[in-house]
Amino acid sequence: MNSQPVPPATLRALAALALLLGLACAVVNGWFFALGLEQLEPDSTARAPLLLAGWLMVTSEHVAVGLAALLPAAFAGLRRRLLWLGLALLAFEVLSMFAAQRALEHVNVTATTAQATQAAGLRAAIDSQRTTLEQLRSNGARQSESANAWRQHLGAAALRDSLAGQQRLQALEAELATLQGGIRPTLTGVLGASGATALAAARALLIGVMGLVLMSAAGQLWAAGRTGPTPAEAISQHPGSSPSTPTPQTAERPAKRPGVDQASSQIPPKRPPALRAKARDRPEHETP
Repeated sequence: MNSQPVPPATLRALAALALLLGLACAVVNGWFFALGLEQLEPDSTARAPLLLAGWLMVTSEHVAVGLAALLPAAFAGLRRRLLWLGLALLAFEVLSMFAAQRALEHVNVTATTAQATQAAGLRAAIDSQRTTLEQLRSNGARQSESANAWRQHLGAAALRDSLAGQQRLQALEAELATLQGGIRPTLTGVLGASGATALAAARALLIGVMGLVLMSAAGQLWAAGRTGPTPAEAISQHPGSSPSTPTPQTAERPAKRPGVDQASSQIPPKRPPALRAKARDRPEHETP
């Protein structure tokens, strides 16, 4: 585990990255809110202030959480109020995104159902047209084999009508193929109604919580990068750079003074009393 302190510049860079990701979550939330209003609010006059109110709530939520993380501990009361405001706006954000997703899914399901109904009607018309053409061909062939000239004329007319009907049938089949190619699968068709509802709720909750956590992380990282490590933390992180702790021997040893050491070096060493007495008893011609 790396015990080195993170440089303040790195903390500020991480805070900027978290801020960008949190703002991206806010933009996605506002986008969902705008799409939901387009589907749920038909009046364009009322849609504009509602959209502005939605963007204001999204912005206030992220700013409140970021400020709560950025403020120091001295503003504990203000931080609690900002956090409660952010959580309340988060609930509104999640609900609005969930409603927008359900509205979009309802529109997709309705369009797909309408296309499927139209395709079923075309398929029934094609089947009926195909049965009619088979009867015309059968009647035309039977009347053409008759010896009566009038019946032969009617048979030839029936065959011509069958050819024209075949062209109309081909046009209907081409329209049916185009319509079926435009039908797209929906979440309700793939996951079922309950699965689509659960997915919309999970997506809304994750986007909202992501924005909340990233803005809080941005505020805390920026505050840490602005203040930097304290001197005590820096010394604890770098034990080699701290001054050495004196040992009991060095702590009890007094400091030497240069003047006193020089004077004490000039004083002759003291002799024991016995040696001093022997020195007095010696003759004067003997050297000590």
